[in-house]
Amino acid sequence: MHRLPLLLVTILIFLVSCGVNKLIIPSKLKSGKDYELYKRITVKANAKGWVETGVELRKGHKVLVFASGLVDTWPGVESYTHKEAFEILLMKIGQEAHFFAPTDKNQKYFTISSPGKVTFYVKEEANRNKDNTGEFTVDLFVLKEHQEVNLAENLIKLSEANKNDLDFKKNLDSFFNSEAGKEIKYKKIWLKYSRQDTLIGYLEFLENYTGNVYNSLAFERIDEIIYRTYNKYFWNLKAYNPFNGDKILKPILKAYQSLY
Repeated sequence: MHRLPLLLVTILIFLVSCGVNKLIIPSKLKSGKDYELYKRITVKANAKGWVETGVELRKGHKVLVFASGLVDTWPGVESYTHKEAFEILLMKIGQEAHFFAPTDKNQKYFTISSPGKVTFYVKEEANRNKDNTGEFTVDLFVLKEHQEVNLAENLIKLSEANKNDLDFKKNLDSFFNSEAGKEIKYKKIWLKYSRQDTLIGYLEFLENYTGNVYNSLAFERIDEIIYRTYNKYFWNLKAYNPFNGDKILKPILKAYQSLY
């Protein structure tokens, strides 16, 4: 009578011990379509040598890395305990090392310049990591360039599907507050407006989406449109009469009112 529950508990323990705690991928997100690869890796502080991930990257791949967890490299000594990933976790692609910038905390987004296998290592002097404790959980996302445009909304979908994963949510917030994250967050919106390439559209973008890397581009496009329109209608004084309600004049006046 008790064999089935016991068997289920045994299977559950086995799955947990094998690290089957990766993110739940919503059914709408498809590998190969929305992203190239996703993998969750455990990097133990006392691992011997570089931790293999089984992931090999090619030049041009876009890579997003989230890391969570705390490790102690000298238990009992305050300055060596509760270390976060950006303080001590190293990432290597082939022979090229990558570091987590303190300003970006425990997330990193970059484009691969040199191909190679991905490995991780907790920075410690050789043969002195036996007494290290703790581990880092690393979420590794690999994308092709055309998949970048939907990255922001896909990450939000992942977060909504994994509401109990507070570390992922924390890293996602950190990413969206970084310069790289802001660019990704507004990229799809910017593409929509830049394809329309209208004065009113750029003004609307500036009004609704402030504080991002595309604002300066919007101002440049506005200047270009005003300059083109000015050249085209330079000798048409009627078109530039502020009181005649000309359709060409209205957006130009609105632009100048907004900018100055």
